[in-house]
Amino acid sequence: MDCFINSPLFYLPSLVEDFISFGVDINASDCNGKTAIINTGLTNNRSAEILLSYGADINSRDSDGLTALHNAATNNYVELMEFLIKHGADCNASDRNKNSVLHCTTRYDNKDAAALLISYGANVNAVDDTGKSALLNAAQQDDFAIAELLISHGADVNAKDYNNSSALHYAAAYNSEETAEILISHGALVDARDVDNKTPLIVAAEYSNKEVAVLLILNKANINAKDRNGKTALMNAAERGSIEIVSLLLSSGADTKIRDNFKHNALHYATLSGNNETFNLLRQS
Repeated sequence: MDCFINSPLFYLPSLVEDFISFGVDINASDCNGKTAIINTGLTNNRSAEILLSYGADINSRDSDGLTALHNAATNNYVELMEFLIKHGADCNASDRNKNSVLHCTTRYDNKDAAALLISYGANVNAVDDTGKSALLNAAQQDDFAIAELLISHGADVNAKDYNNSSALHYAAAYNSEETAEILISHGALVDARDVDNKTPLIVAAEYSNKEVAVLLILNKANINAKDRNGKTALMNAAERGSIEIVSLLLSSGADTKIRDNFKHNALHYATLSGNNETFNLLRQS
């Protein structure tokens, strides 16, 4: 047997029944734990029906905990996914990192696959081992279509991961403007706090993401909110020499006199950035 794929069924799907008649173990696995049925999810292989008719374990897992359905969802093989689910595949199966099948679809913009899973009862609020739900993944990817789909089927817009980051925090970090707009329109808290007491606006400033910063300000985000070190969005923007965000925050009422826990103000951080334009703008404010 090949050390990478112990089961030859993976290589020659047209000869599946011949191999089975020779006594090949239908649930044999390779050195990564992949069985023939798991590999059908990788290749959109139509041998799945034959394998199942001979007793293949539809919910078998490889060494990463992935099932055939995980693989099919990752590759957006919607027809195969529905076939697997109708034959007993668990649409709420999770891998060794607790990624559900639905998590896989949100990482690769596979809306059709996500919609199918939801229609068969996939848990839209399932979390991985970092506490991230599928919605947080969608926010990170700026996959606004999947975000809308998840929310319309009950996804919690204010759910947080184990760092207390919400979907809006992720949208702010990755400048996912359209997803942020959807989240806010469905009640996402614009001043939610993460483990470092940062609001989405502080995060947007930290990553110099102007578009999401504008959106948050338009939706009444607290301009002068402080993180656990007393830093404001203005301090973050000044530290990064982000003249556009500094200007935006100043025009929106950011207080230049606020000092953090180390007695530093925005002007001090502008000095550290070495950006003369930012420094001069703050000095004149």
